[in-house]
Amino acid sequence: DEKVDNKAPELFIKSPINTSYSETPSFNLSSSEPLESANISLEGEGTVGLQRVNSTYFYDDSLNLSAGEYSVNFSAKDLAGNIRENSVEFTLDKENPSLKPVGPQRCQVLQGMFNVSAEWSDNREIASSSFVISNTTFSDSGNLNMSYNSSRLNGEYNITYRVEDE
Repeated sequence: DEKVDNKAPELFIKSPINTSYSETPSFNLSSSEPLESANISLEGEGTVGLQRVNSTYFYDDSLNLSAGEYSVNFSAKDLAGNIRENSVEFTLDKENPSLKPVGPQRCQVLQGMFNVSAEWSDNREIASSSFVISNTTFSDSGNLNMSYNSSRLNGEYNITYRVEDE
């Protein structure tokens, strides 16, 4: 009594996931059982065969995609010829947000309370914005605009601004 395998393999997409990347992600797939082959399809890129690491793990890190939104279709065939497809969407955002420090001005002598402010913009949502002064980090949602008491400082200090997109 011979058992026939007519069940498609389970696929586990390791990368990319449904998020935003600043560089082209690698494409990684594993399976619940040995596979004969695996590939991906991307609009504008056609079908790309994934490289075999072992019988259940495949990858490709050779693509260099342009910025944009992508839907990638993973397809795998097990040793019995059963095919399973899964897809995932991701965004490729290769542009950093712009950041413009507003105040205080370079080499400005400060006394009492002063504002630390900066403006930023980006084509995506901003995940975080902050500044660091005297080894202390201050965060704000939206454009940075916070008051700081100069009596905590004596001497010359640098202010480091940071903004990160999603």
